[in-house]
Amino acid sequence: MIIIQFNDRDISNIIKLSENNIEEDYEYIFKGIDKKHDYRHYLNEDNKLDIIRILVQIDSKAIKDFSIGEIYENFTTSKEKKLLGQVYTPKNIVEYMVSITINDKDIINNPYFKIIDPACGGGYFLIEAYKKIKQIMYENYDKIIIRNRETERKLNEDGIHKFIIENNIWGVDIDEFAIYMTKFSLIIKDDITNINTNIFKLDPLIDENDIYSQTFDLVLCNPPYIGHKRIDKDYRKVLEKLYSEVYSDKGDISYCFFKKGYQLLKNDGKLFYITSRYFQESQSGEGLRKFINENLNVNKIIDFYGENPFKGIGISPVMIECTKNKSENNIINVSKGSEMFDISQKELLNSGWVLLSEKEKKLLDKIDKSKSIKLGEICTFNQGIITGHDKAFIVSKEEIEDEQLEKNLIKPWIKNSDVERFKLKDIKKYIIYTDKIDIEENYPNSISHVEQYKDKLTKRRECIKGTRKWYELQWGRNEDLFKKDKIVFPYKANRNKFTIVREEVCSSADIYFVTIKNEFKHRFNLEYLAAFLNSSIFEYYLKCVAKKLNDKLYEYYPNKMMELNIIVQHDTKYVENLVKDIEYCYRINNYVQVEENIESIDKWFYDIYKLSREEIDIIENVTNTEGRL
Repeated sequence: MIIIQFNDRDISNIIKLSENNIEEDYEYIFKGIDKKHDYRHYLNEDNKLDIIRILVQIDSKAIKDFSIGEIYENFTTSKEKKLLGQVYTPKNIVEYMVSITINDKDIINNPYFKIIDPACGGGYFLIEAYKKIKQIMYENYDKIIIRNRETERKLNEDGIHKFIIENNIWGVDIDEFAIYMTKFSLIIKDDITNINTNIFKLDPLIDENDIYSQTFDLVLCNPPYIGHKRIDKDYRKVLEKLYSEVYSDKGDISYCFFKKGYQLLKNDGKLFYITSRYFQESQSGEGLRKFINENLNVNKIIDFYGENPFKGIGISPVMIECTKNKSENNIINVSKGSEMFDISQKELLNSGWVLLSEKEKKLLDKIDKSKSIKLGEICTFNQGIITGHDKAFIVSKEEIEDEQLEKNLIKPWIKNSDVERFKLKDIKKYIIYTDKIDIEENYPNSISHVEQYKDKLTKRRECIKGTRKWYELQWGRNEDLFKKDKIVFPYKANRNKFTIVREEVCSSADIYFVTIKNEFKHRFNLEYLAAFLNSSIFEYYLKCVAKKLNDKLYEYYPNKMMELNIIVQHDTKYVENLVKDIEYCYRINNYVQVEENIESIDKWFYDIYKLSREEIDIIENVTNTEGRL
């Protein structure tokens, strides 16, 4: 156990430090902190001096209610936070999570109620837990003593402050300076004394320590968010071995913290995490979903559903509270955006969690089970081009003319922002399709243009392996794909944006191409397919099951779309003609008629699916938030 000894003189050195001796004495305040880690830069000398300057201005009484972790957060750079996956939890969320997981009964019945945060950072959860337990102990001291006679002597000798820090609070983090700040923030909450803290500098996922021989009543955590691309390969292999049930090559490190939390819990202990909501729907999260379903009762899910309470990061969170036991008919309380409802845990499928109210489930089931066929059966989905370095290959019309680039290599180029509902914006960019080059000498101008970027191009994975020539596209796809009649759509969008493209066009990898399989062309055509894909019914259908990335953005993942159904109809001429008319009206800028036709398409599909007014309202409450065009 690490022992940090603070006395009145130590605190005085911080609180009463004068401007004159800050420069000389600040190292004393930070002594024992090892800052030599090769994976990040810690606070520099100026940062540390600034921290001390802040501390000396805090009143000696006020410092007891002050979280030094807040100072640490403000002085840690965004680069450092990203490397460590640090996301700081807002105060109101910390207070809420502590308030519903620690109650009077817990502490009265068990004064040794043990809490751990396995990624404690600046100590926000632990400090709030300390405050909550301290309040409960002061208000219920007599009850605690009556029910726990053996605790009376310990409480009287140590005092509540020391008792809590030594017996109730545990924390682990990889960041040594954060650990130091957490210890300090806890110790200065009351009278200064010699205290044995349970706050450790460890890698919580792979380091061994005596702390892991214990079990805990409560695991509270905001796990670090580090995607697979930012994890060292050797470290990833270790995680895959230790956490194989929940973590695979494409997973997020936060998944491992669920298994670690489970391992740390007593039977009937509680785990309460705030983490990225993506695991609920993502392919990489399937192992984690299965692990939770098989090992934990989920009590509560609070899905922010795209809203982001965190500062400066693009992560939409979910709170999930679980108990370490399993019951056959567990019911989960769900808060999703502004909705609240209960669901059975049996509805949380390993393939993906879809959180819907009873009315929404009935509507989705009605849409899904109408006379239909899966999109994946009738269509092929293909991703656009991965150039490996867009600057080398993407050019403007002016560059084509000025550099006299060889015309038979030039193809129109679109990105996701060029695709709208039933409409493609005017082409402004082009790609040099270098995969068509057979002899370099025949294309001197295009080779000369691309050669400006040769250093970067040769470093592409495929070039290093020798499977691509330095001037070729990284993944140019089959050229015939771009010549076919097709529907294109962006991979990420706020609403459905599918448009028919009959001319040759290439695209970036953030666009997908949909073509109808030859054996189904006699039953389906692009106009009917575009009408269905752009309909409010399909938009609602997709948004119920798609991954929501933030408050407006959804992921239009082909594997997910291929599992969805399209209704089969014999007479579709009406909506086909509406789509053709929409395309014409866009060409003549008749947007009023476009809007009317889109509404007519929706009404036609509502009738086909035999939807009630209430069901239509449910759909349009979701789809009308983004506008129609």
